[in-house]
Amino acid sequence: MHFSTRTSILLSHFSISFVDILANLCYNQCKELFMISTFYEYAADQNDYFFSWRFPRNYTPPHFHKALEIIYCVKGSMRLFIDQQYYILKENDMCFIPSLTVHSNCYLDDDNVIHSFLFAHNFLHDFEKTFPKKSLPFLLQETEKNKIFYNDLMDMFNTYSSYDYKGSNIPFMQRQALINNLLLKLTTMYPLVEISEVKENQIVIDILKFIDLNYREELTLSTVAKHFHYVPKYFSAFFKKHVGCTFVEYVQNLRIQNILLQMDDPNNKKSTTVLAFENGFNSLATFYRALKKARNTGPLMFIEK
Repeated sequence: MHFSTRTSILLSHFSISFVDILANLCYNQCKELFMISTFYEYAADQNDYFFSWRFPRNYTPPHFHKALEIIYCVKGSMRLFIDQQYYILKENDMCFIPSLTVHSNCYLDDDNVIHSFLFAHNFLHDFEKTFPKKSLPFLLQETEKNKIFYNDLMDMFNTYSSYDYKGSNIPFMQRQALINNLLLKLTTMYPLVEISEVKENQIVIDILKFIDLNYREELTLSTVAKHFHYVPKYFSAFFKKHVGCTFVEYVQNLRIQNILLQMDDPNNKKSTTVLAFENGFNSLATFYRALKKARNTGPLMFIEK
């Protein structure tokens, strides 16, 4: 259905309540896809971070942190985008995500049990000194060995969960020894590989940080490319290669994610229209097109590639 320009202007003047009702309908369908705090997980880079959880959602957009992350698939399957490549995680597979590696994931089954374990970069210095410029492969598929390692992980977290969920009340040296022991076990299970070029990863991280700080302003591919001294055409290809989606998709999804978070806040008094403009959209038409695209393609964007 198409509205004339005059009709659109009339709607914008006296049908804001209708616009907000329409937005709420879209919101209820979209919010679960975007309920994350930010694409840069600042919390994961706390010095004493020591954490495990079961994945609560079916899709996590591209993000990064200095912390080491180990993902274990107990049941079901997951698709991961890590360092420009796609991987399928199946039952009793593990995924090793090194520091400063951009990654995203989505469930491929409805009935999944997938756990993630995060260890702050502060605990990785011994490993990095012992194995300079080395890491483990992203995908670890020796399932029988993985089962034993997973039990060790769960035993460790179950033993120390009585302190607190981040393990921050466990003496640092004790935490360091536990993590060193786990990483040493992994090096006996799998051969080490050369790490990817850190310089490129750091550029991607700097770009995502810049977008995260400026997405509420007018932000175009050309302006960001210029800020990082890239030709726009090269920057567009570079961004999609490393992040897994286009620049526009990333920025619009970030804006929508934050709008949905604000709409979900019981203390929010602002209308959808106000939130759309405050979060960087320059028109309601652009906002609704982005919202519709996010609703229709959200995690499927990563499943179908």
